[in-house]
Amino acid sequence: MATSSETIELRDIPFSLDTDRLLEQQRLRPGTEYATAFVDLVAQVREVARPKAIYKVSYIEEKAEDAVVLEGVRFTSRALR
Repeated sequence: MATSSETIELRDIPFSLDTDRLLEQQRLRPGTEYATAFVDLVAQVREVARPKAIYKVSYIEEKAEDAVVLEGVRFTSRALR
């Protein structure tokens, strides 16, 4: 179990992009000039994207209706609260 002073780094996070779904979300019609440029951009992103994350176990110092304070940092979020 992690202690409060231990920071954990996560690497090799699975990452995929559904080009067809992205085109649909951006309302781009396949085969158009903008869609072709967008597909090229998605391909470039696939080549360079290497998602990482870090986390640290921290204790709640303060609770508010829509926020919490962890190690002196206030996070405003009802979901996090």
